[in-house]
Amino acid sequence: MTNQAKMPWMVSALLGFGAWLACALSLLFFLKQNLAPWVGLGFVLLAYGLDWGAARCGGAWGAFWAQASLAFSLCGKGLLLFGLGKEYHLGLGGGFAVATVLAALSYPLFRHPLDRTAVVWAAGCLGMGYLYETLHGPWAYLELLSVGVFAVAYALFWMRREWMQPVAWALWGTCFIPVLVALFNDGGTMGFGSLNSLLLGVVLCAFYVWRERKQSSVWIAALVLMVAYLSNTGTLMGGALVCLGLAQKRRLPAVAGGSVFALSLMWLYYHMQTTLLVKSFYLCGAGALLLLAYAVLKKGEAHAQ
Repeated sequence: MTNQAKMPWMVSALLGFGAWLACALSLLFFLKQNLAPWVGLGFVLLAYGLDWGAARCGGAWGAFWAQASLAFSLCGKGLLLFGLGKEYHLGLGGGFAVATVLAALSYPLFRHPLDRTAVVWAAGCLGMGYLYETLHGPWAYLELLSVGVFAVAYALFWMRREWMQPVAWALWGTCFIPVLVALFNDGGTMGFGSLNSLLLGVVLCAFYVWRERKQSSVWIAALVLMVAYLSNTGTLMGGALVCLGLAQKRRLPAVAGGSVFALSLMWLYYHMQTTLLVKSFYLCGAGALLLLAYAVLKKGEAHAQ
């Protein structure tokens, strides 16, 4: 691990490109031969062997085997899921069952965070699709479910247990899909002050009280609820992840949350039935809220020291 950590990023990128290119060429051949399930299983077994070898090598060879293991693992699981679904006509429900079993079996064997995140995320997406197909209801129902999924993901982020972080990222990606589709499919009716947004605001207030214990402020909780009333679930989810990243000094959650926050704010801006002046007030208010959150977190950090 020490040799791999000191390796220049360009070398690692080239090694990874070579591993993924070799796997892609193999996939093209086997897909043409319609051997997807069996080849997928073989790729998974090969990936496990490469992962075992990468753990015992260092330097360029260790980095190459690790990238090759990730490439063959993800491609093999994708082939296995696709092949079984096509051969047995599983549909979304059967695909969700297969993906869940595959994620449960591979999670303790393959330790790469991206591998774990991808398999759990695939199961979550198929599960969301199956629920939508079964309920035949509006996307607002799935958005309501996504609030509960987000609460679980946010709790895992706060706990910072390394082996559970891929699950947190997978759940985060899963819960954002219904929110995104609902925003762009419901014609703006879910833009402001929906019940799901208020429920998410209450969830965030509960997290705030849980983390701060006796030092929690009523003003901050009221501010969260006000933002929930004036915005949407995507804005709240992104802002919450930004605050978490700043509080824990983790760049990836802050960047991911900022991207979601900006995307949701952009949607709000273009769907507001009002003047440009009022829209500018919204944008200024969003910037002021982010600066206020940063100031509060920095103040808490100074008191802790």
